[in-house]
Amino acid sequence: MRNYTLDIKASPLTLAALPSQKNLVAIGCKNGHLFVYDLTGDGKLLHKLHYHERNINSLAWCPVPYSPLNSDQSVEPLLLASIACDRTGLCISRAGLDMFNETTIALPMRPMRKSTFRNKNNLLWSCVKWIKPSILIVTSGFGEIIKIELRPDLVCGPIVSLISDSHKDIIFSIACPRESTNLYLWSSCMGRKLIRTPLLRSKEEAPELPLEVPTLGGFVYCFSLSPVNSADFAFGLGDGRIYYWNVSNKRQLELITLSQSVDSKVLSLAFHPQDEGLLAYATGDGRVGVFNLTRKRNNNNLLKTVLANPIYRLCWAPFPNTKMVNDSKLALYAVGNGQIVIYNDMSLWTDPFHLKDYTQFNEIEDKLTTPVKRIEMAWKPNYDVVAIGNSNGSIYLLDGNTLKLKHVVNGHDQSVECIIWHPTHVTSDYSEESKYKNYFASSSHCIRVHQLNEDCTPSLVVEFKGHKEKINELAWSPHHNLIL
Repeated sequence: MRNYTLDIKASPLTLAALPSQKNLVAIGCKNGHLFVYDLTGDGKLLHKLHYHERNINSLAWCPVPYSPLNSDQSVEPLLLASIACDRTGLCISRAGLDMFNETTIALPMRPMRKSTFRNKNNLLWSCVKWIKPSILIVTSGFGEIIKIELRPDLVCGPIVSLISDSHKDIIFSIACPRESTNLYLWSSCMGRKLIRTPLLRSKEEAPELPLEVPTLGGFVYCFSLSPVNSADFAFGLGDGRIYYWNVSNKRQLELITLSQSVDSKVLSLAFHPQDEGLLAYATGDGRVGVFNLTRKRNNNNLLKTVLANPIYRLCWAPFPNTKMVNDSKLALYAVGNGQIVIYNDMSLWTDPFHLKDYTQFNEIEDKLTTPVKRIEMAWKPNYDVVAIGNSNGSIYLLDGNTLKLKHVVNGHDQSVECIIWHPTHVTSDYSEESKYKNYFASSSHCIRVHQLNEDCTPSLVVEFKGHKEKINELAWSPHHNLIL
C-alpha cells in the first residue's frame, strides 16, 4: 500500500483508473476541480481543469484509447467523461493530450419517465459508466437510467434514450461488468434497493424485467421461520421495521415491510405454530403486538404494554391449566424486565396475566441474597414441559399444564441466555420420532446439553466450553439428530 499526496488544496470525492494504463487515475473533487494523476514512482500531477461549477460525482474513462468520435484511430486522446451535481451536463475531455473539452452532452432537464417523480430531498446526483466505445450509461437526477449513443464526427449529436425508470429515488451508484455476453447494470438508490437492469437488448430478443433486490437499513436483531410454512421468513431490525419474506418466490426477491409505526428496536419475533397468518413481535421499549399477514389493512394488533423494558423472547403455548387439543387457542408468553407475562386475550385494553399468579418459587429464591430474574423461556414441542432460564444460571423445569415446578437444573455460573429443545422429528428420518426429543441445550458462557429421563429427571449429557463471551443463540439442526 502506498500513499500519494497532492501538492494542491483539493477535496477528492471520486476517482477512476484508466483501463488500458493502470498508472493513470482521474480524481474528481469538490467545487468542480478535476485532476489526472500519474502513480508512477512518487506520483505526478499531469493535468488539472475546471469545467464544472460544483462537486464532481462520477468519472468514467473510454474503454478504448482512441476516440470513438473521430475516424482517425492513430491518435490516443484517452477520453474522460465527468459529471457533477450541477446541470452543466456530461463533459468529455481529452485526458491523454491537452485536456481540451471534446464535447459536452446536455442531459434532460425534465423527467423522461411517464410517471411522476418526487425528489423529497431536492438532491442533484448523477453517475456515468462508459460500457462501449460509443455507448455511455448515465443516471439522471430523476431516478432514471439513460443511454447515450455517440455518433462519429459529432454530425447529428448523440442519441439519448431512456433504459429504465424502476428506481423511485435518486440513484447513487451504478456498476457494470466490462466483458460479458449479457450486459447487466446494477444500481442502488436511497430506497435501499439494488436493481439489475438488462442492457443492449435487441428488438428480436425477449424482453427481460429488471431484478429488484431489497437491502436493509439497520442491524438484524431477530428472525423467525414459520413452523406451518417453512417458506415464510420474518426478521426484525434496529430501525423498527419488520420484514416478511416468502423465500419460495423465485421470480422476485420481495421483502414486505410490516411495521411503519414501530419506533423502537424489534428484538423478538414468533410465528404462530398453528395459524399461518399470525406473527407476534416485541420491541426494545416493552411493546408487544401481533401481525395478521392475511390482511392488507388493520393487520397490526397492539397489545397492552406492561413491561417497560426490552422483551427478548416470545413463545406461543397453551394457557395454564388448559388441556391441549388439536385446535386449542394458544396464549402468548413474553419475557422481559425479569418477568414473564401471559397474553390470553389479544386486546389492547385487557391486562395480561403474570407467571407468578400461577406458580411461586419462594422456597428456592428466598434463600438467595440477590433477586432472581427470568431471562429465557422455551417450551417443549408437545407443550408438556417448559424450561425457564434465570439470571443466576439456574433453569426451572415446569409442568406444561399447571406450570408447577418439577426440577431445578444448576450448572451455569451466569444468566442463561438461550434454551432450545431438540426437534421431535428430523427430515432425514421423518417417519419416526427422534429418540433425542427429550434433549434440551442451554447457553451462557458455555453450552450444556441435558436429557429428560423416563422419570422426568434431568441429567447432563455433555458440556462445551471455550467461548469467552456469552452465547446468545442456539439452534438444533432440523435435518439430522444431535447437530447443534
